[in-house]
Amino acid sequence: MSNVNHLSVIHWSTDDVAPSERSESVIAALDRAIVPVGMEIKDTAKFAFHMDSIELADGCVLLHQKGSAHRTYRRNRELARSEGRTFHFMLNLASDLLIEHCGRNRVRAGDAILIDSEHMLELTIPNHFEVIHIKMSEEWLHRWLAPVSALIGQRVSSTHGVDRALTTFAAQLAPTTLACAALNPATLAQQFATMLAMVGNEHGGKRSGIVAHCADTFDLAIAIMKLHSAEPLTICALAEELKIPEAQIEAALASNGHTFSSALAALRLDAVARMRNAPNLNHLPLAELYARAGFTRPRDSEPPILAG
Repeated sequence: MSNVNHLSVIHWSTDDVAPSERSESVIAALDRAIVPVGMEIKDTAKFAFHMDSIELADGCVLLHQKGSAHRTYRRNRELARSEGRTFHFMLNLASDLLIEHCGRNRVRAGDAILIDSEHMLELTIPNHFEVIHIKMSEEWLHRWLAPVSALIGQRVSSTHGVDRALTTFAAQLAPTTLACAALNPATLAQQFATMLAMVGNEHGGKRSGIVAHCADTFDLAIAIMKLHSAEPLTICALAEELKIPEAQIEAALASNGHTFSSALAALRLDAVARMRNAPNLNHLPLAELYARAGFTRPRDSEPPILAG
């Protein structure tokens, strides 16, 4: 039995709209799919905008957007029309984007930025654009990254350390591809969130809320988790091996910005990355590498899920 996903991709394009109606139509489409915005378009008749979207998890939507030069903004009027707080990870795949959002940034091709719907935005796109856009509800993002303030309006580099790992991973995500992929979209969303949390910790200058008395427990827990990350590890089994309460492990992980699941996922992702660079393993299908790293498949008919 096939374990391939068959998820619905929502497609929207100015190709389906009369030239005279394109400006209003794209604003309405963005209002429905993302947040209320205003737009400035120099040549409406020639303006193009295309958008595919797919839900990765409850509270996490993946979009692929591309089109012509324009200016998008969120000012007092648009903020007042917004319902609920959302966060937006935007990975630039084409020409430079000029963004004013809690500061000014030039986001070059390959770089990304995190946008907070509660703050004003001025986005100038001088040329053809293409972005991977991940929309996250406040509730969903806070499961993985709290606080998020260190990342808001900050450029995530395509050439630096953990930033590069995140942008490289996000660049491979596309709604049309994932709709028929063998990997579980919710698992991919968790992997993205785990790396985003790591980037947030690094941009914050230290691990989130770290406290000295948790350091030894954290280091010990991570060391044991590394040894058993390819196994169906649970926090109960980890506590039994360490001979300490589960609550103590949870507190140590939390003081470093992790849950048990996010820390385990990070270790497994690191294992996948190492195998992809190993000459004797890099020929294997990605799904096989994920399975070897510990992203298990209880039955052949089911997509990979996180153990633990």
